[in-house]
Amino acid sequence: GRRTFPSFLKTMASDRRIQSSVEPMDDRTNAMSSVFEGLSLNHDPASKKLLVIAQSIKEYISTMNALEKDPTSNEFFAAIAVTLEGSDRSESPNLICLLNLVLPSVSDKIVSANAERVLDAVYEVVEDEGMATNSGEKTKNVSECLKCIGILLEKIERNLWKRDSSFRAFDYLLQFCGSQNDIVSNVAMNAVLENLKEFSRKNSKIDKRFNNPASILTKFCAMIFNRAELKDSNKAIGLLELATKSSAYLSQSECMKLVKSVVNVIKSCSNKAKSNELVLKSIMCVSGIIQSPKIRQLSADEMSEIFKMMVGILPNLHLDSARIEAPVAFIQA
Repeated sequence: GRRTFPSFLKTMASDRRIQSSVEPMDDRTNAMSSVFEGLSLNHDPASKKLLVIAQSIKEYISTMNALEKDPTSNEFFAAIAVTLEGSDRSESPNLICLLNLVLPSVSDKIVSANAERVLDAVYEVVEDEGMATNSGEKTKNVSECLKCIGILLEKIERNLWKRDSSFRAFDYLLQFCGSQNDIVSNVAMNAVLENLKEFSRKNSKIDKRFNNPASILTKFCAMIFNRAELKDSNKAIGLLELATKSSAYLSQSECMKLVKSVVNVIKSCSNKAKSNELVLKSIMCVSGIIQSPKIRQLSADEMSEIFKMMVGILPNLHLDSARIEAPVAFIQA
């Protein structure tokens, strides 16, 4: 009899973009075999569900396009991208989980051509799940969405960073760094760091005419840290951790921009007793950044300015012996 497919796949029927995204490459077929094998070896309910969905998509692509061979990861990517745009979003979180397994082996060219529409669909899933992710299922779904955004950005071609959509996507990840949900915050932070690492690896010379992950990061931190009142100290602390870790992938000038932004945190909080934790984290951040291998040598004026500021606020911190290590680490740096 005629094969009946799940309703969420019906949006693919009249969409011929799947065919236009096909690249007949055996290694991409093999990559999908590995995805299927990995899912079949995991016996948890989530993996079983993904395997059922993947099998349905596989059969659907083969039927619609009369393929004799198994679909490639490029075809799977295109099929999932089209399905995510459909009106039936009942399986969207699972489709994004599956997409994260497929994306690493998809052609960068095809990802670049379809990134914007996939990103729009991912944003909708996050909005459906809610920004405040308290339940385990919502945390998992939002985390998978952020991971997907990160992978998409890693694979897009360099010239696409000049588009507003790329800026928005990276800024979107930064918004979740320092989230009250530690799992979500860590996923977002790892995605940001991976993009910084990948972009610096691919692009030894940065074209300053358009955005790149490093410039977006430094501008975002400056915006948060320059606020007169840091109402969300949890977000600020998360960004301080990110600033420290990201310095390994930034240029010397970008590192100094971060240092100056962090100094603003110390300026605004040094006289507030309740802000000691934030000030200490800020001092540790400055210490970590200026020890980055990318900073060859600070000028005497720069070092003197930062040092005087640090020493000047110590009397206001009411430090105990267990917490003195932060300013000591800075002075040693």
